[in-house]
Amino acid sequence: MIPSGPLDLLCAALFLGAAFAYPLLTGPGLTRSVVKTLPVLTLSLWSLLNGTPLLGLALALSAAGDWFLSRPGESAFLKGMAAFAAAHVTYIALFAIILWTTGSASFPDPKIRATFILLGLGGWLARFIVRAAGPLRLLVALYAALLLGMGALGFTLPPGPAADLVAIGASLFILSDGLIGLDRFLRIRKPGQGLAIWGLYCAAQVLLTLGLHALLAA
Repeated sequence: MIPSGPLDLLCAALFLGAAFAYPLLTGPGLTRSVVKTLPVLTLSLWSLLNGTPLLGLALALSAAGDWFLSRPGESAFLKGMAAFAAAHVTYIALFAIILWTTGSASFPDPKIRATFILLGLGGWLARFIVRAAGPLRLLVALYAALLLGMGALGFTLPPGPAADLVAIGASLFILSDGLIGLDRFLRIRKPGQGLAIWGLYCAAQVLLTLGLHALLAA
């Protein structure tokens, strides 16, 4: 769905304004935390107002994760992980509902083959990140399993433009989180990595929102 009504345009403006403003802010201040939380919180509000409450919940949990991850300290990081884990569980529930009502893709759909590639590459990278996570090894492994499970189910939706948006969105989400894992646990940091993480994440949530809303509203 392309935003067309006044509410759609207002939400799009809020999302884009906050998404572009966030990289310009520095430091752990409250303003930066609010701006980081606003884009996905706006998507959540849009979903709730357009009749997809479970999608709104997944996005609200993601927005809570954004808030916690923008705050300093190990406790805030763990709360952020928990919020995003809950968001992935909610996304998995959404995919299960769609698969239950519409069926799944099957061979020779390229997305099915891509699922195995996604799980293979994601699992390979997750192994190194989990090993480097120290005391958080078990929590990181559980989070990685939920993230990859969400991505895999996103690739099994029946063929169509909306399902393609979901598959691309899930892939970008995994890529964004993979870059976060490289940064935090393996200490692999490249110029522009933070901006790439944010851009991939925002794009992922937009694509998931548009694709899932179209599938749920059909």
